[in-house]
Amino acid sequence: TSIEMLAPGSPTLQALTAAERAPWVTYHNVIGQITETDWLGNESSTGDTVVSGASARSADAVSELTVNAEHRMTHRHPLTVLEVRRILLEHLKALSRQIPLGLSPPRGP
Repeated sequence: TSIEMLAPGSPTLQALTAAERAPWVTYHNVIGQITETDWLGNESSTGDTVVSGASARSADAVSELTVNAEHRMTHRHPLTVLEVRRILLEHLKALSRQIPLGLSPPRGP
């Protein structure tokens, strides 16, 4: 199942992680991070309560945003929504340089 695939030792997850990434794809990271305070007042970041911050990072990401959210709420955090919007607008701008807006792409014979 998809849940079993996410287990750290899953052969499917290991294959996906090891697969070569397409060079034309741009990667971005949004990472949930919860800061906890112990009884002495010391703060520590533990990741999003499911995935550690170190595990969530991708070396080939062109941007990274850390939001104060646990795992199941990271995608709903207002900063995450704004970041996804920013990324989509960035990609739209790049595409509009390739195909000017208002013009249809050339058609075949």
